[in-house]
Amino acid sequence: MCIRDSIFSDNGNNEDHKDEGIKVSKFMPLNKPNLRVEIPQFKNGQLDCVIKAEEMTRVDKQSVKIKNMEIDFFEDNAKQMSVFLKNGKYNFLDNTLDSNDKTKLIIPNYFTLIGDSMVFDLDKKQGRMTGKVRMVIKNSVKVMDRAKKSHNIEKNKFDALFFSRGINSIIESLKTIRR
Repeated sequence: MCIRDSIFSDNGNNEDHKDEGIKVSKFMPLNKPNLRVEIPQFKNGQLDCVIKAEEMTRVDKQSVKIKNMEIDFFEDNAKQMSVFLKNGKYNFLDNTLDSNDKTKLIIPNYFTLIGDSMVFDLDKKQGRMTGKVRMVIKNSVKVMDRAKKSHNIEKNKFDALFFSRGINSIIESLKTIRR
């Protein structure tokens, strides 16, 4: 099933739903599983993310139960981040995904983050992982070089400085623990 711009609301204005993405799942029938769902989401006419799930079931007026979900976030038509979760629940009211199963977040060429559970805000594109969390940093030398360059040049499209500060604080914490 692929949900596109063919979703209609009661007010008949289809443009209101153009940038809603996963929120269009509120039009799914209650307690009826939708298999192999793919939902593109656009912001200002640009592809913002693509949401894929093996199964989505609307369980009440404000939430959808999700199995095997992958969300790819884009900026300037390039994939910036991917989030994978086995089981989760999407809340329409606060536009968040909650998962109590292992969840993976990947920023290509930078890091992979795996945690026991996660709450993810789709509007802010940020979340919080809890439980046992593991981070694998990819090519940290390249990240640090980009951070130095982005500090001297106008804001980089992908703010490596943010990640370099995070990496530095993690490294400092590890050094302190080992002492």
